[in-house]
Amino acid sequence: MCDKCGEIFSENDEDWSTYTGTMKRRREDGSRFTEQVTQDACAKCTHGGKPVIPRLAIPAGADPELYEEWLQHQAGVDRD
Repeated sequence: MCDKCGEIFSENDEDWSTYTGTMKRRREDGSRFTEQVTQDACAKCTHGGKPVIPRLAIPAGADPELYEEWLQHQAGVDRD
């Protein structure tokens, strides 16, 4: 199964991949640690067949529009 999109594929399929990455995790006490994981990706995800759509990681409870305006102000970008 693809760990990116959830598609189930056969190991006999062509062009699927396995990769190793690092994930940031949070313990119950709130401290953070890194964990190395191995994941599988189907052929579509391996070749970037699905577009990556950037989005803001908005803190819980924050107003998305106000947070975006604050980020733009911090970056020195003016809205038209």
